[in-house]
Amino acid sequence: MKILTQNDEHIQAISEKVLTEIPFALTADNGEIYILIKDLSKKMRDFIDGERIKGIDLHVFSIAYEERTVMKWRDCGYKCTYHSQSMQYLGRDVIIKYLHVRNPRNKAAINLIPWFMLPRKKYPVTAYAYAAWYITQPEEKAGVRKTGDVVKEIFGLDKFDPSTVSRACAQMTRVFAKRGEDAGPLSIQEPETDATVAEIVKWATEYLERRSTPEAEEHDNNEGAVRDDPQTITAILERAGEENDKECAGEVISNGNESKVNTARGWRAAGGSVNARILGNIPGELAKVTKPKPDVQSKVDRRDRPARPRGERLPAQRDELDFIETDELKMKRIKFTGCCKNIVLNAASLYHKFLI
Repeated sequence: MKILTQNDEHIQAISEKVLTEIPFALTADNGEIYILIKDLSKKMRDFIDGERIKGIDLHVFSIAYEERTVMKWRDCGYKCTYHSQSMQYLGRDVIIKYLHVRNPRNKAAINLIPWFMLPRKKYPVTAYAYAAWYITQPEEKAGVRKTGDVVKEIFGLDKFDPSTVSRACAQMTRVFAKRGEDAGPLSIQEPETDATVAEIVKWATEYLERRSTPEAEEHDNNEGAVRDDPQTITAILERAGEENDKECAGEVISNGNESKVNTARGWRAAGGSVNARILGNIPGELAKVTKPKPDVQSKVDRRDRPARPRGERLPAQRDELDFIETDELKMKRIKFTGCCKNIVLNAASLYHKFLI
C-alpha cells in the first residue's frame, strides 16, 4: 500500500473513538482494518456456542440489518460486497460471510468480521489460542503432538498438526513479545468500554469518508509514490504502541528480500513464557481434559535366560489419550470460549492486533 499523507485534525477526531471503544486489528499484508464484532446474529452465536444450526452460510448480522447498512453505504458511493471464508468447528464446515466496504475515492476499506474469525485461517481463534495456552501448562507436560490431539478433540477438528501448534505459538509470541512484563496478562473480563453495533457502523462510515484529503488522493495516484508497510492510520497506531510485525522472538531466516519465522524449533525457549504471561488469566482447570494414567508398577524378571534374537524394529506406539466425559469436555470448551472472547476483544482494543 502507498504511503498517504494524513489530515491531523480528522485523525485526531477519529482516533479518540478508535482507541477507547472500537476493537479493531490492522493487518500488515494489505493494511485494511478488521473490526471485531461481539454482538453477532443468533445463528452465528449458536455456531460458536456449539448449538445446532441449519445451513452452512453464516452472516455476522441479521440479514435485515445488513441490507439496511449496505443500502446506506451504497448511497454514500461506497462499494459494499460480501467476502466469504470457510471454517471448520465441532465437526461442521461452514462459510462465514462478512461485509467488506470500500470508498473508491480515497481507497479506505473496512471489514466487519465476527470476533472469533482470523483472516485466512481455517479454524476459530479459540482453537489456536487453546493450543498456545495448553502447551505452556507445566502440569500437563504437553508437546506439540499431544497439544494437537487435545485441540482436535475439544474443538471437533479433522486434524490439528504439530506444525500448526508451533506456528500458533510463534505467531502469538511475535505479536506480544515487545509487551513488557509490566503489561501483565490480557483480561478475561469484558472490555470496560464497549461500542454498540450502531456506533461501530457510524464510526466506520466516518472513517471511510474522512480518511484522507484530496492531496492524499493525488499522492496515492502518483506512480512514484513510495511503498511501505500499511500506514492507513499510522498516527493512531503509534499512540497505541504499534509494534513491527516483521520482528519475532523466534529464529528469523533470511531468504533474499523476504524473511520468515522458523517455528519448528526453539519456540519454547524464545516465546513460551510470553504466551504463558499473555494468557495467564485463563483458569488452569480448563487444561485438565484427560484422565490421569493409573500407576503401574513394573515387575522385573531376574531369571537367567538366553538372549532373544534381535528382530525387526517396529514403529513406536503412541499412547492414546483418555479424555474426560463428553459433557465435562463441553463445559470446559464453553468456559474457555468465554475467556478467549474477552481476551481477543481486549487485545484488539488495546493493541489493535489479532491475538494470533
